[in-house]
Amino acid sequence: MRFPPRTLRGQLTLLFLILTIVPAVTLALLLTPRWLDALSSWQQPGVQEALDGSAKVAQDMIHRAENDMRQRGQILAQEPGIFELPEVGAIRERLATSYNLDFLQIYDASGNLTFEASRDPLVTPPGKLPDVPNALSSTQPFVRVKETGVLAFLEPLGQPGAEDRILVVGNFMGRDFYPDLDNLFQGVSYYKQLPYLIRVNQRAVVLSAILVLLVLILISMLVARRLASRVSQPVEALGLGMHALSRGEEGVRVQPRGGEEMEQLIATFNSMSSELGESRELLARAERLSAWRDVARRVAHEMRNALTPIAFSLHRAQRKTQDLDEAVREQIREPMDNVLEEVEGLKRLAASFGELARLPVPELKITDLVPLLHSCVGAIDEDRLTVHWEPSVKVAEIWGDKSLLRQALTNLIRNATEATEAKGELWVNLERNDEETHVVVEDNGPGWPEGVEGLLEPYVTTKDQGTGLGLSIVQRTAFQHGGRIELEDRPGGGARVRLILPNRLPVELGELDDEE
Repeated sequence: MRFPPRTLRGQLTLLFLILTIVPAVTLALLLTPRWLDALSSWQQPGVQEALDGSAKVAQDMIHRAENDMRQRGQILAQEPGIFELPEVGAIRERLATSYNLDFLQIYDASGNLTFEASRDPLVTPPGKLPDVPNALSSTQPFVRVKETGVLAFLEPLGQPGAEDRILVVGNFMGRDFYPDLDNLFQGVSYYKQLPYLIRVNQRAVVLSAILVLLVLILISMLVARRLASRVSQPVEALGLGMHALSRGEEGVRVQPRGGEEMEQLIATFNSMSSELGESRELLARAERLSAWRDVARRVAHEMRNALTPIAFSLHRAQRKTQDLDEAVREQIREPMDNVLEEVEGLKRLAASFGELARLPVPELKITDLVPLLHSCVGAIDEDRLTVHWEPSVKVAEIWGDKSLLRQALTNLIRNATEATEAKGELWVNLERNDEETHVVVEDNGPGWPEGVEGLLEPYVTTKDQGTGLGLSIVQRTAFQHGGRIELEDRPGGGARVRLILPNRLPVELGELDDEE
């Protein structure tokens, strides 16, 4: 793959990628350091010290509370008569005044609660504590109940006869005490892991930014190729159409697509291609007609050269027959008259050839086709044919040569008349739009044979006595006026000829030199 790309699609793809990726990369380079700095700011030395201090204060408070409770419990366990379960009131008074404990309990060796009392009569003792015998045998004989916030110390009674009894003393620390401690220690632990989490998150931010950029690049490539194809395909199609047109192909058309401007450009190209095809066809026909004119001129010249002495010799022979007997003269006169008639026919044919060869250059003036066509229609023998002449327009002015147009219109009508049998019908009409005027001549005769396009060539005819020059002269006149002739089948049977002439001054098509 060449870089930079040379094709329009490649260049547009590269441009769209640059327009998409450069802002994204710039934005990522500006925002990523800010995100990394924001993550780094999560950890502050003062916060770490405050959390560590708070955790240390909480631990010291718990240790002091446990030590105080241990000392009071041990003293209370050694007090005489405690195992005799004195009155609850006396226990409460002692707990309140001497030991500053919230409750007192006595369990047997099996862990069954045998007595309990609280300092405040409005406060219910905690009831049986879980797993008292096992807690007593541990190095830290304390029971902590998180649900009620109880902190209790266990101590065996020291009086004789009460060795199997367990004394439990404790305080209500509050229901939120243990959850708050857990949150505090978890927070301290989390904050100590924060540097590692910051590094992980920073790497995640960088990797995420890279991943987003890669995904954005991939999406940008797909979108860029899509947009580039959308823009370049009409241009490529137009280029292929121009290349095909330059190779001489005819009827080249490009499907309109793309934006409004591109569709307008393609429409202009298609119009140009159609006009170029028509111009090529006109030029080819003009070249063929010019070649036929040259042939016609040479044929007419050679025929005149040959027919002149023949006709002269025949007339001399006719005069010589005057000296012969009447019987012999009658025998010779008929074949001689036939020969003279054929010579005269050949002279008329030579004159037709000369007429084709001597078509003058038109003198274009504003000409109204309505009266011109009306005079041509008036020459039709209406006893033989029914003529329908009702022009759809009252005025049909064009730029044209009146004499040449009259000759062309006469040839059109004569051609239709000769192709129609007696009592046939003929339709003549004028149609006009903003650009063109159509002279339409229709008949209900046998219609066109196969290969109708060839009938426009000189000397091609379907009639026994025709010269094949009528439609050729009409076509030549149409070309000289920047128009054209179209041969169609008439709906319902018959033939239709359409002479199409421009309303405005025609563009110069190239003058055919009159060599004679």
